[in-house]
Amino acid sequence: MAEKLSIQFADRPFTLTTGQLATQADGAVLAQYGETVVLAACVMARKDIEGKDFFPLLVDYRERTYAAGKIPGGFFKREGKQRDKEVLCSRLIDRSLRPLFPETLRREIQVDVSVLCADGVNDPDVVALNAAAAAVHLTQAPFAGPVAAIRVARIDGQLIANPTFEQSAKSDIDLVITANDKKIVMIEGSANQVPEAEIQAAFEFAQREIAPLLAMMETLRSKAGKAKVEVPEPPAPPAELVKAVKAAASTTLKAAMQNSDKLAREAGTEAAKASIKKDLGAKFPEADKAIGGLIAEFEWETVRDMII
Repeated sequence: MAEKLSIQFADRPFTLTTGQLATQADGAVLAQYGETVVLAACVMARKDIEGKDFFPLLVDYRERTYAAGKIPGGFFKREGKQRDKEVLCSRLIDRSLRPLFPETLRREIQVDVSVLCADGVNDPDVVALNAAAAAVHLTQAPFAGPVAAIRVARIDGQLIANPTFEQSAKSDIDLVITANDKKIVMIEGSANQVPEAEIQAAFEFAQREIAPLLAMMETLRSKAGKAKVEVPEPPAPPAELVKAVKAAASTTLKAAMQNSDKLAREAGTEAAKASIKKDLGAKFPEADKAIGGLIAEFEWETVRDMII
């Protein structure tokens, strides 16, 4: 049964429809913004992939020329490999979705996104990102959604949500922001010598503007979503191991990371991590992976403290 929801998003109608196309997928959403139409479909494997220690997520974004009413010309008369814009948009979607899946998930997930119609006014990349997020949210995949995306521009000091191509050419800010109702998940963009406080204002503006999108995705899931698969939490490392890693990293690794010389810092950091793994590996022979994870966690926390 088809479900269709619409809202006004940045003074233009934004519509999400499910149950109309790609009905064999675990989750499929047709998103329309203005006259730009994007189809996103998501499928998840029924079993875990054995022997893998990473989450197998594949995102494939395609802009077919028929979306603009054209046929490929020149020597090649067919669609070829992904163009740079398609590769970059695939990565944009991947970076927005990947952090919201459990790290222990080992089922292969594929998200295929196709631009069916491009109106030449609205950039399909943000439409595609929202369609993909909505499609994944409908599936049984364990996903900490919903999330929504928005492009923020600024013209003559005024922040604008989802600018047209013409407006973007005049803007001194170009940010694509993915967020949920609590925090920002992904940021990509650039600005032309804009003060930090004004960039922060753009972030806050984005989170306010996407609230209706998040509500719409949640409503769509309540109407057509599937029960989520439960993924067991990984066992916590022994307290003794955590204490040993922190004690070792607090001396050698932290000191190496604070070196102002880039090359020396990189070499010292790698040497310190190798030394910690070697020393603790002898004491905890079956915890190589846990040691590496704890070192990475310590490294992340140290960098964050240094920045703040």
